[in-house]
Amino acid sequence: MDGRARPCQASLPREWRDVLTRSRATTLWPQAQAGAVRALGVTTAVRSPVLRNVPTIAESGYGGFETTAWWGVFGPAGMPDALTASLTTEIERIAGSEVFRSRLQPLGVTAVAALGGDVFASYQRSEIAKWGKAVRDANVRID
Repeated sequence: MDGRARPCQASLPREWRDVLTRSRATTLWPQAQAGAVRALGVTTAVRSPVLRNVPTIAESGYGGFETTAWWGVFGPAGMPDALTASLTTEIERIAGSEVFRSRLQPLGVTAVAALGGDVFASYQRSEIAKWGKAVRDANVRID
């Protein structure tokens, strides 16, 4: 089950809460520390700095497993190169700043890098290919 932690937790009897995924590590950590839920693993390639004692899914025996949340900034097709370069430079400056990273850390989010231009486009294509394959392999259909 994926979604907002409080409504998900509130709607399920404790014995039904077998799997609940969250994109923010801090959401369920207090319940895990209290023993109300068990943190089985994080989906990133490396352990979360917030959940240092929780292994990655790969460390738990599922090699190659990695999924992360990512965000991108998009502009209209045909945006002037100078504007694209200026925005990319500013976004990279902000994303690399200690102030930005320190605001993300309490949320359990680790800023890895700001990917500009072609690098971001390549990453996005790889994510579309990865998740497209997962959807096809699982025979997921929209009814």
